[in-house]
Amino acid sequence: MEIFNDFLSENHVEDIENVLMSVDVPWYNMVYGTVGSNNLDEYYEQDNNIIDNPQFTHLFYNDGEIRSEHYSYLVLPMIRVVESIKRKKLLNNIIRAKANLLYKNEHYPENAYNKPHTDNSDFETETLLYYVNNSEGDTFIFNEKKPVNNVLTLNQRVSPEKGKMLFFDSSYLHAGSPPRKTDFRVVINIVFAKDY
Repeated sequence: MEIFNDFLSENHVEDIENVLMSVDVPWYNMVYGTVGSNNLDEYYEQDNNIIDNPQFTHLFYNDGEIRSEHYSYLVLPMIRVVESIKRKKLLNNIIRAKANLLYKNEHYPENAYNKPHTDNSDFETETLLYYVNNSEGDTFIFNEKKPVNNVLTLNQRVSPEKGKMLFFDSSYLHAGSPPRKTDFRVVINIVFAKDY
């Protein structure tokens, strides 16, 4: 996993936050929580640290199609900057780009997290996770691609900071968590197919 700070211009960082916090962006409620039904449902019932939350999403890009008018000036320039940092082409490998919003849950336990998941179960992927605003609600990245003996072990826990980006192998299980003091936590999640 790589962490990048200050990789976007200050103006771009401010634009992203201002647009996503405005009334111009439609958000859709994922009524089933942060992830859908998958092959980890049985595990979820056994891990007492999992406390899932309602999540709102705004889809920028999916299945080869641009789905939001905000894609071209918020997400595309971000991908171009990451391509220059990573020195590899990513745009042709994009699978999905979306923003996720979690509302404050002041009673959420300190070490709890939403449902662990991978960002694609069909093939190996990498994820760019960008923190839109300063908030609580850490990201948990685990050492496993699936629970071993019904156990997950924590590899790293990353706190949200506006403008920070994570780039990681999203074949490993990971999970977010809601803020406990800030009104909401917003991230941009971009998933790329690995280029071999």
